[in-house]
Amino acid sequence: MDTRLGAPACDAPGGPLAGGAVRTENARVTCGGITIPADAQAIVGNATAINTVPGGVAGYITLYPSGAPRPTVSNLNYVPNQIVPNAFTVGLGGDGAFNIYATSGVNFIVDITGYYAPPGTGGLYYHPLPTPVRLLDTRLGQPACDTPDTALTGGASRTQNLRTTCGGVTIPSSALVAVGNATVVNDVVGATDGYITLYPSGSGLPTASNLNYVPGQVVPNAFTVGLGGDGAFNIFASSSTNFIVDITGYYSDQATDINGTGLLYYALPNPVRLLDTRAGQPACDAPGTPLSSGATRTEAARTVCLGIPSIASVVVGNATVVNTTAGSASGYITLYPSGAAQPTVSNLNYVPGQVVPNSFTVGLGSDGAFNIYASSSTHFIADVTGYFAP
Repeated sequence: MDTRLGAPACDAPGGPLAGGAVRTENARVTCGGITIPADAQAIVGNATAINTVPGGVAGYITLYPSGAPRPTVSNLNYVPNQIVPNAFTVGLGGDGAFNIYATSGVNFIVDITGYYAPPGTGGLYYHPLPTPVRLLDTRLGQPACDTPDTALTGGASRTQNLRTTCGGVTIPSSALVAVGNATVVNDVVGATDGYITLYPSGSGLPTASNLNYVPGQVVPNAFTVGLGGDGAFNIFASSSTNFIVDITGYYSDQATDINGTGLLYYALPNPVRLLDTRAGQPACDAPGTPLSSGATRTEAARTVCLGIPSIASVVVGNATVVNTTAGSASGYITLYPSGAAQPTVSNLNYVPGQVVPNSFTVGLGSDGAFNIYASSSTHFIADVTGYFAP
């Protein structure tokens, strides 16, 4: 879908989402030579709010299954004249559709990268890494598996191999899809506006985007990208920028491999707000105080409140930093399994006065929990949309 007038898409309504209203979007469609079948239970992709309409105001987007009541969660937060991307995983209702709620009028784009179907229908298994690993960092002198020490070239595609052993972690040759978090650090000399598109090696550049950026901006976004036959994916940058890729897991057709048992995805009937640190806000866990600077909070995920069972090994959802407290500073968030060492990766980057969303997929420790590290004090929200289990 692309609501902008004259923009190409499977669904092109030609006008922005209406503020305070719900739009129901069918996902089981055939379009552009690709079919999302009738047995699809959830979809994965990237959403972008383009809040440049006249009189645009601040607001947020909520995605949820059709036929379900609107939950107290959010996927995207935006302010006037802002373009905000965020990855998503949303369950589908019995009619194969999902709902899009916008608090204020805004143009909206939905790009689809894949879907989940019932077991036994020829799908793939998800394999979480024991700990996330930094696959690529183009910045000079930064640690990563791949360190080219030079920014992405504008208007060109970089081919990035995924199947590797690095940092004590192996991504095997059976990996077919990568899952992780990408971050643009648009600090190059002469930086300009631009966007990033991730796509399988060996295929044509699609009309889709994963990240949009402006000069001086640090922008994170989760991603799911297929691999070509050579085990690689392409990174297209419309303008030169530094770029970071952190990997949290992968999909393969192997039920068991070097990283353990493959997992299947289970969408919650409706998303649930697991954590909200702000005072007086409803959530399963409402501590009423921000995350502490330089400290790690351990968050239980297998809870009655969420309806996540004891066999769950990974949770999927959306995280939001609300960095509007007095004296707030710039910082970043890292999510990782409890019991594991803190990895050199990040999920969210923020500056004072900013509200930043990002989708996440995080493994759970043996206690059913995950860790939240904040480099500086900030309020934090975690909404959960589903989980992976054997």
